[in-house]
Amino acid sequence: MNIKTTVNQLNSGATIHIYESTLDYNVTTNPGGWCLDALGPNPQRTDIDELIITVAKGDLTVTLNYTGADITSYLDPTHGLLLSAATMFGTAYDVFEDGIYAITITMNGSWTNPDTGLVEDVAESDEIYEALLWAMNDDIRHLVITIEVPIKNYLEAYNTSLLNTLFDAIIYNCEYGNIEKAQDIIDYLTDVLANNTTLTELFKNFENYG
Repeated sequence: MNIKTTVNQLNSGATIHIYESTLDYNVTTNPGGWCLDALGPNPQRTDIDELIITVAKGDLTVTLNYTGADITSYLDPTHGLLLSAATMFGTAYDVFEDGIYAITITMNGSWTNPDTGLVEDVAESDEIYEALLWAMNDDIRHLVITIEVPIKNYLEAYNTSLLNTLFDAIIYNCEYGNIEKAQDIIDYLTDVLANNTTLTELFKNFENYG
């Protein structure tokens, strides 16, 4: 199989919504998907009886173990699981601090292989890097709403667009495992938004935005 994980940040950065997004088996479009009956070439969702989620950032590492209904929720793309920063890392963390998080998903179970009739172990895993950057994204949004329409200052509009492009580059680099490059962009944008590094005259003119 080829399992896939989706993570979204919610509630002003306080919560992540995580769910399994492999979808159903299709011999042509999704050969690594979940089968809907016991006759297919891959396991079914109901074959999974253990789910382990590990979330790590720097010195912080939390491992969560799930069984039963929580697994069913996680495997349902319309439902998923909600994980709060405070629950995972302690009350000192009311939000997921901006940064790159390594998230590892492990699912275990057993199924009957229809080709052999033998019971086999199911051990599926997925490791992804997620840039959780609610605060940075909020800062960029505050800059975007300062643009006058019709546009009078094209340099201002260009530079704000450049910020969004760089922000997207963080996400894409994480997706492809280019973690060092993603972190370099995060460090650069952090300095720019704090007016410690001048991107253009935009940040001199909008020093007190928001």
